[in-house]
Amino acid sequence: MPSSLPARSRSSREGLACLSKQISKLLNGQRRVSAEAAVAIERATDRIVSRSSLRPDLWPTGDLK
Repeated sequence: MPSSLPARSRSSREGLACLSKQISKLLNGQRRVSAEAAVAIERATDRIVSRSSLRPDLWPTGDLK
């Protein structure tokens, strides 16, 4: 059955579904945040969420160089 949404909307919906699955895996500990994403999240949250809390294997607490 064809969707009633335009192709662009279907593509956006599918992209959001994939993103939602990825975020769920991150929150459930099934997937690790990339180093780049950890830095971006730290910046976007004004360091409320630190890169070291997301990736302590890369940035041990106190080592934010």
